[in-house]
Parts: sequence; structure tokens; C-alpha cells
Amino acid sequence: MYLRKSVFTLLLILCNVFVVVAQTTADSLALVTAHWNVISMGKGVLCREAEFVSLYGVPQHVAILEIKPEQHRFDILIHSPKEETSSAARRSGAVAAINGSYFDIKQGTSICYLRKDGVVVDTTATGVLSTVSNGAVKIDKGKLDIIAWKKQDEKTCEQKEGSILVSGPLMLLDGKACDLSACNRSFVQTKHPRSAVALMKDGTVFLIAVAGRFEGKAEG
Repeated sequence: MYLRKSVFTLLLILCNVFVVVAQTTADSLALVTAHWNVISMGKGVLCREAEFVSLYGVPQHVAILEIKPEQHRFDILIHSPKEETSSAARRSGAVAAINGSYFDIKQGTSICYLRKDGVVVDTTATGVLSTVSNGAVKIDKGKLDIIAWKKQDEKTCEQKEGSILVSGPLMLLDGKACDLSACNRSFVQTKHPRSAVALMKDGTVFLIAVAGRFEGKAEG
């Protein structure tokens, strides 16, 4: 997602959604005692980063953007996967950005349903991916929402303005744990770079990025 001077946008590069894994006492202690480097990115935006020697069994690097939505607008930016996220964010005038959803490595296109201003850009691939794509980020007039989703919704969606980007697995909805029994467990538990979007009761939005594929430093 990116944020222009007042807009955040979801960028379509590799970014799987955060996965639920059994948390041990050691993991809980690591999160509570971690040294978080906190940087203000302007009014209503904080960036927190921390490195962990061992979290969920491997080294981790976690970055969290905390955004007050009353001061910012969200959007989805579609761009070439060859362009770095930071470059795309600057070009679009964003204050901050994270990658979003799943994409085709060779083609660079989304392999999850993506709708922008009434136009269907991509649809969700069949097979394993369809079992985990049970949620979506919905943006209307710059406001972000998280909704439940199923593949049949692609045929009936009639949103004319704003954006919808499907991904998953959706872990929590309205404060309640979602049923993940239909998700392909092997697919969602394999370590990759991961991202998550969280919407709090007071409207605060968290954009979370967990780095991966850096053996010994950040393994996803």
C-alpha cells in the first residue's frame, strides 16, 4: 500500500500475507522485549522496525507502519515488478508503501482478484491459491477496509470506484479468529516475505512487512 502526501497504496510485487504459526513463550518474550526503532514519517504516521535473532525459529526483520486514517488516504498502485517499491512510492508521491498480495513472477501481474475504478485488472488463479484467498482489502474514497471474500464474489462485484485487492489468508475479522481449515496449510506456512494489513477498532491502520529470503538475517 502506498501513502502519497496523504495517500497509502498497495504495491503489486511479491508479498504473501502474514501467517499464523504456533507462538511459544520464547516468541512472546522476544516480541515484548524487542528494541523497536521508532521513526516519525510525518503527522499521523509512525514506522517501527526490529530485528530478532530468533522469532518463530528463525532470524526475523519486522517493520510496522502505524497510520491514523483521519489524516491520510489509501490507494492501490499497479506498477512494474522490476521497479523497486521505494522507487514506485516516490514516483507516485507516496509517503510510505508496502507490497501487496501474490503475483506472477514471470509476468509481473497479480494472480489474485484486482479491481480498480470499476475495471477488473486480474482474477484469482485456481488451485492452491484459491484456498487461501479468503479476504480482501477494499478502498473507497481513500478509506481502507478489510472484508471476507470468496471466489464467487468476483462474478458479482459491481464496485465502480475505488479498489479491491484479494489476498489471504484472512486471520481475524471483527475481532474474531477466522476459520482457516479450508486453507492449504503447506502453502501458507512455507516461509516467504510476508505482509499484513490490520484495522483496529479506533480506525488505526497497521501495515506490516516481514522480510524474507535473507538466510541468517531475515528468513520470513
